[in-house]
Amino acid sequence: MLNWLSNGQLEPFQTDSAFGAYKIFQESSPRPVLKAEDIMRTHMITAGPQCSVVEAISLMNERAVHHLPVIDEKRLVGLVSDRDLLGHETKNESLVRDLMSTRLLTARNDSSLWKIAQIMTTGRVHCVLVIDEEQKLQGLLTSLDILACMTYQAPTEVWL
Repeated sequence: MLNWLSNGQLEPFQTDSAFGAYKIFQESSPRPVLKAEDIMRTHMITAGPQCSVVEAISLMNERAVHHLPVIDEKRLVGLVSDRDLLGHETKNESLVRDLMSTRLLTARNDSSLWKIAQIMTTGRVHCVLVIDEEQKLQGLLTSLDILACMTYQAPTEVWL
């Protein structure tokens, strides 16, 4: 099940029926073969809310990542992407907490990869954060991870 995590509260994900691909997804529902835990990244680079934007950009460039989960006291509190940081490269006083998204699409590690891909597409989201019951970050899935999975595994191995 996928949810929005917003200010520490989980809310059910609602799809936007105006999105054209939504109808196609509603009409098909393959049996999941792979789950989030099968392809999620578990070795993640994270930042704290007090991290400067300059440090975050440097870290993202150094590690070649586009998303930095923001962790405070071992709990997921936000996400900052390279897009969030555009235009703030030289502002030393800016902090990650001022630019991070706090409404995050989350999943459990046993969530169906098909459902995650469906929601990422209809919700126009490029990163899903996998959390446990205590909202601790377990992994991260991006649209590129799903595309890579589909590229290197036969479709019947991903979903039927």
